[in-house]
Amino acid sequence: MGGIAIAITMVWVCTGLAWALIVDRDTVRGAMKNPEQSVESVWFDRAASGAFSDTLMTTGLGTAAIVFARIDISATVALSAVILIAMASCAVRYVIQQRQG
Repeated sequence: MGGIAIAITMVWVCTGLAWALIVDRDTVRGAMKNPEQSVESVWFDRAASGAFSDTLMTTGLGTAAIVFARIDISATVALSAVILIAMASCAVRYVIQQRQG
């Protein structure tokens, strides 16, 4: 019975929160109609696709080097390196896209 009372009370709170967070773009002054078609979105798409290629290449070459050198490395270190390479590559490519215009 207490769960039903809490659920009924929380429905109104959650509805109000959703209404405040999800606002129609037409009601906001100066908001873009299609933000996914902005210049920044294009820059990010190009940077992310290039970073994916960089990540695949460095992961493949790194794996081959580790196998041939017979280096014992933990999965945590290896996966952390892959994530850092992907993030750094995306950031660098985004800045380059931004400067090129």
